[in-house]
This record gives sequence, structure tokens and C-alpha cells, in this order.
Amino acid sequence: MKQATSNLLEQGVSPELAEHIPDVIRVCKEQGLDPYELVIEEYNADEIAELGAYGGFPVRYPHFSFGQQYETLHHQYHSGMGKIYEMVVNNDPTYMYLQRNNPLVDNLTVVAHALAHSDFFKNNIYFGNTNRNMMNVMANHGQKIRQYMEAYGHSRVSKFLDACLSIDDLVDPNVVWDDSKYNKPKKMEFDKPVEQFSPKRIESKSYMDHFVNTQKFLDRQRSKHKRDAWKHLKKYPLQPEKDILLFILKHVRLEQWQQNILSMVRDESVYFRPQMLTKVLNEGWASYWDSFIMTQCGYAQDAGIFDYARHHAGVLGGKYAMSNPYRLGNYLLRDVEDRWNKGQFGREWENCDDERKKANWDTKAMLGREKIFQIREDYGDVNFINEFFTQEFCDKHEYFEYTLDPETNKYVIANRDYQSIKQQLIKRYVNGGRPVINLTSFSKDGIELLHKYDGMELDAKYVEKTLKMMYNIVNMPIQLKTKVMLQEKTETYGHVFAVRSAQQEKMSLENRVYKYDGEQFKHWENYKHKDFKISEEELPF
Repeated sequence: MKQATSNLLEQGVSPELAEHIPDVIRVCKEQGLDPYELVIEEYNADEIAELGAYGGFPVRYPHFSFGQQYETLHHQYHSGMGKIYEMVVNNDPTYMYLQRNNPLVDNLTVVAHALAHSDFFKNNIYFGNTNRNMMNVMANHGQKIRQYMEAYGHSRVSKFLDACLSIDDLVDPNVVWDDSKYNKPKKMEFDKPVEQFSPKRIESKSYMDHFVNTQKFLDRQRSKHKRDAWKHLKKYPLQPEKDILLFILKHVRLEQWQQNILSMVRDESVYFRPQMLTKVLNEGWASYWDSFIMTQCGYAQDAGIFDYARHHAGVLGGKYAMSNPYRLGNYLLRDVEDRWNKGQFGREWENCDDERKKANWDTKAMLGREKIFQIREDYGDVNFINEFFTQEFCDKHEYFEYTLDPETNKYVIANRDYQSIKQQLIKRYVNGGRPVINLTSFSKDGIELLHKYDGMELDAKYVEKTLKMMYNIVNMPIQLKTKVMLQEKTETYGHVFAVRSAQQEKMSLENRVYKYDGEQFKHWENYKHKDFKISEEELPF
């Protein structure tokens, strides 16, 4: 069989595997997938662990975190606790790394899985503005940082790089749509219209108005409005800044090499952002297609079907591993395909109250495949789960919330409420599960940050280390405003079962401020809301 040399590095894979790959690529394209051209290479387990530690990019800047990740992956593999089946790099061409000592059926599964990833990278709207030459960009970043280490000292540059990486996720989630607009200067208005202010008046009878709405009462409102307007003019930025890294690049005085390193870290963070916002859908799409190619198209064959089934089950996890993004995405896509094939959508379906009729509903619409391709193109994790995680899906797959029973010290089912479970799942994938933090004030006195509390507290020890790292970049006092539970800590999400329950009894919140001034880290509670430069309700999200 002739190899499709445009899709392979001929010396990158074994002859046995190379013989089958062109056929798998052909079948994927016949089914409607549209991946980039591929560079496929095989490596041994330790080399795969090294590539995994670098995020799939073989040439990057030196940093101790890559070594830590390598040791973790290396230990997991050699102790039998974990294994990297595949690694795909969002690039044009797409780079695909296979493990040489895997069975043939495993590597064919990985090829099918990776082809679906490549198709997703190419066609999903969240990846529309991704840099497709990131393999070379990462290599250039590594070369430049090594040059800075030689010129300015390894320790000094490493310390600054470490600080940048500690806040690398403080970018605007919306940057995935168009990063170019964030670098354009904002327009200034020189001739703003004069604002007309009318004091609020207390309703009263006309003959009582003079006594109720006194001149002193009205003048006091006008004075307060003038003071507030003056404070607003002195305040900077006028609106909360989501892209804190970009704000620092534009407004904090840094040496040229420092500015370049921070810019590189931000570019890499922006590159990885779409993958963070589409984890469930991306992995579900790839799992759906590797299952279709290997089973329905017959590539597992009789000799390999049991190995494939074990591999696939290991990836998706057990019955209650519903926090697994592979499983959640795969099952949601299959559910959508089945519903659209049977016509279980639209106003007529939603308005039907006859449970028996809905259970047997099948209009033979056969629109399932078309629908999941449309989802692949237009959705991210949040709107995917929000729209297609239905009551029927929740009941069918036995989702539940759980909590720790203080009397028995065992986890027990707290409830099976569909809306509560759905909101917990959505919350996990908003901003990739990361806290939303905005920069609300910048002056000679320092930087003020505001955490949008969503029921999940910030870890005080992590806050302390992060503020200290950030101080190494900006060299000015930093304070972070957030909220904490008054009596107990809030629950966090589970990782083994479906979703951990939120705290059952209602807890009151208290405000908390963390501050680091270069010498001391401290915090205090119950600051007044007026201390905010901007209220949480005014945040534009």
C-alpha cells in the first residue's frame, strides 16, 4: 500500500503502522472530518514523558516546572499509575506523537483520536484566531530567553520568568476571539457632552414639597455628585481590566528584556486559552470519532477489539466518573446525535407532556451527524453543557451531588436536582475553572485586584505566593479583594463521582483583603463595600 507522504514524516513511524495510517486518514475525511496535514512520529515512553512535560513542544525555554512535570509523568508510567496514549499539538501542520511500544491497535486509535483533534482545531470557532505556527514561535521564545540568561544572568532571568508564569492565566477569556483589538490604543473623547444632574426628590404634596425637599437636601446631593464625579476622573482604569498581563505590559515600567519575556508568556497563554475553554467538547469529539473509526469501520479487527475496548474504557472511566471531560463530552455528543436522529428537538418536542409519547418519539429525522458537526464548529464547553445537558440526560446517567456526612465521616448523596447539578458543572468550566480576577485600580499607591466570588474561595497560601511573585514584576504594593465564608470553608468540586454538593446550610459571607507591599503579607476582614473602587455588580461580565 502506497504511503501518503504528504501526511507523514516517513522515518517518523514504524513500517507496520505507516501502512495503515493513510487508510485511517482517508476514512476520516470520507466521514466529513477536515484535519490539517499531519506530522506523525513515534517515541519511547521516556521521550513521550519529556514531550508531555513541555506541552508537546520539544524546544522551549528552560524552567524547573518542566522538570517537575517530567518526573511526575515518568513516575506515573513506570509505576503503572498512568500512561500518555497520545499527544497532539495545535499547529499547521498538526504534530502527533505516538508511543513506540504501544500495541498497533492502540496507536491506530490514537491516530483516529488525534485526527479528530486536528479537525476540531481547524474548524471550531474558538480556535479561529489561534497562531498556527506555534511550533516555531515556541522555539524562538526558548532561544530568546536563553540569550537573556547569558546576557543578564541565569538567576535573574529565571526569577522573573518564574514570576510571569505564576500569573500567566490573568488574561481576558474573550481574547480568543480577536487578540489584535486588545493592542489598539483607546480613543479619547475631548468634547464630552455636559452631564445634566437632577437631584432626587421625595414624593410629596405640592404644598409640602418645600418642607420635604429642602434646599439643603438638594444641595447635599449635588455636592455628593460632584465629589463622585471628581473621584471617577481621578480613577484609573475607568473600567475593570480583565487582561492584567496586557495592562502591565502597557502601563508598568519594565526593562526591555522583561517586557519581552512577559509578552512571550502572555502569547503562550493566549494560545492555550481556546483549549482550556473547549476541553469537554474537544475530548468528547475526539473520543466519539476514535470509537467510530475503530469499531464501526473495523480497524480494531477481531484480534484487537478487546484491547481497544479496555483502552476506551480506561479513557472514559467508570460509571460515576462523570467529571471526566472525555466521558461527559462523548456521552453528550452521542445523546445529541440520537435525539436529532429521532427528531427529539424543537417546540413540539419541548411542549409534549406525555412521557410515554416522548419515550417512543422517533420521526426518523436522521439529523444527528449534521447537528454534532454544527456543535463542533460553533460551541465551547459552557454553552455546550448549558444547552444539551438536559433533565433526561441527567436522569439517564444518574448524576447526583454528594457531600461528607459529619456523623459517619462518609460521602453520601446530597440531592439529584438537575438544575443544581447543571450549574455546578457549568461553573467548573467558566473561564476554564480558573478564578475571575480583574484589575480595578492602578496608581502610585499600587495595584488593586478584585476577585469575582462565585462560591469558591481563594486559597490564602496560594494568594500569598502569587502576590509575592506579581510584586517581583510590578514592584509596587498589591491588594486583592475577595470574599470568604464566615463560619466554614465552602465545598469544592469532586473529582471521582459526579459533583460534590454545595454547602447545605446558608452561610453568610465576609469581605477580605489580601495585601503585599514588598515586605509583609497581611489580610483583614469586613472592609466596607464603599472601599471598593468599583462594585462587583458593575463588573462587565
